[in-house]
Amino acid sequence: STVFNPAAITAGEKARFDSSIAVAQDHEDRFAPLFDSFGSYVTDTAIASNRHHYWNGNAAMATGINSKIAFGASLTDRYDWSYDFAEDMLNPDPSGNPEFPRDSILERRTYSIGGALRDLSAGLSYELTPALSVGAALHYLFGTQTGVMSSRFFQEPANSYSNEFDNDVEGVSASYGILFNANERLSLGVSYEPAYDIDGEQVDYTADSIEVVTSESTVNYPGRYRAGLAFFPRTDPRTTFTAEFIFTPWSELQDSRVEEDQYLEDTFDVRIGVEHVFYNGAPLRFGFRHTDVATNNEVSRSSFSMGTGMEFGPGSFSFSVELSKMTSRQDHIFGYEAYDDFYAPDDTRVEDTRFRVGAGYTYLF
Repeated sequence: STVFNPAAITAGEKARFDSSIAVAQDHEDRFAPLFDSFGSYVTDTAIASNRHHYWNGNAAMATGINSKIAFGASLTDRYDWSYDFAEDMLNPDPSGNPEFPRDSILERRTYSIGGALRDLSAGLSYELTPALSVGAALHYLFGTQTGVMSSRFFQEPANSYSNEFDNDVEGVSASYGILFNANERLSLGVSYEPAYDIDGEQVDYTADSIEVVTSESTVNYPGRYRAGLAFFPRTDPRTTFTAEFIFTPWSELQDSRVEEDQYLEDTFDVRIGVEHVFYNGAPLRFGFRHTDVATNNEVSRSSFSMGTGMEFGPGSFSFSVELSKMTSRQDHIFGYEAYDDFYAPDDTRVEDTRFRVGAGYTYLF
């Protein structure tokens, strides 16, 4: 609630502590067209395949100060920058140098981005009437973004290089929300977070540390608009439907490190969920998410999730799994001009698959 809509902090009936952890497997395949000896297109063939695992965790607490005011605090990941790409260029010539036979590695390329923008939040909500609550939260955003782009040439080691950077960033933002309980069956919420700046000090250096460059960086993130609803039909056992709509004007993002226009697109993020509670109290949850991609208005990502939970002690455990897919055309991370026998178009078809497993525990005081 401190991140999405601080007015919802008052929705809890008891003081509570939430914690969660998740591991995701990201699988990326890049494809290039394959032609036969007559120059006719045959199929797409994978030229790079990467599989990596990423962890993240979150924690939050909320408690009532009095019958009207509630306080909440949380530590979450606002944006996860993690991305890893690696590929080996193999020797296709069987009659070459005996020291580099066919399929020996000519070049090993690596591109990696790490770190996350974390959000330490604290918020208050106030119940104006039994049907209407308002809230506000303050966010301290911080993190360290790291990056490596390297290439190791096995035939000509002198051409090898490794460029790295570290960027320590921090900033402050705020968010405001309203929660309206229209009746016992319907709740509506809206929230807004104005645009904010993330300032950092970036250090660029090479592997041999011959050249170290320090520069200031500023990224102006756009504001974010959220609206959502929860519907409680007259069912026994209880069933809950939720829907959330998020608009982010990414076209307004400005990065002092990028000189040319980025041509980002504004995005909509739609999330729909349903929870059904059986007679024994066990919940069954399903979720669907569809979000646009800011770098390409023709690309979107769809995610499907399901989960359950179980009571344990003074609280309850929650478990979930998620699967998401995305197909896009992207520019090459590294060029292929030096390899005459390898045909690669100006861009490549990229298939991204994410499988994530999460678990959490809610402790009620």
